[in-house]
Amino acid sequence: MKRYRELAFELDSQLIKIKSETEIAYGALEFLKELVDKMQVHSDAASFMLKEGIMQRKLKSLITLLDYSIVNIGSIEEEAVSNLQPIFEYFREEDEVNQ
Repeated sequence: MKRYRELAFELDSQLIKIKSETEIAYGALEFLKELVDKMQVHSDAASFMLKEGIMQRKLKSLITLLDYSIVNIGSIEEEAVSNLQPIFEYFREEDEVNQ
C-alpha cells in the first residue's frame, strides 16, 4: 500500500512539471506569434520579403508544432488528473479510517 501512495505522489509531481512545461510552451508560442506578426508588418524590400517569407513559413510550422504539443500536453494532463483522483480519494478514506 505504501508503494501505491508513493506512486500517486510521484504522479502528482509529474503533473506539476507538465503544467510548468505547458506554461513555458504557451509563452514561447505567444512570442513566436508576435514575431511572425511583426515580420509581416515590417517587411520593406522585395529581397528581404523573400528571405522573410521563407523564415516566416518555418516559424509558422514551428508555431503549429508547438500548438499541437500544447494540446497533447493538456490532454495528457487531463487524463492523468482523472486517473489520480480515485487514488487520492482512496488514500484520503484510508487516512480517515486509520485516524
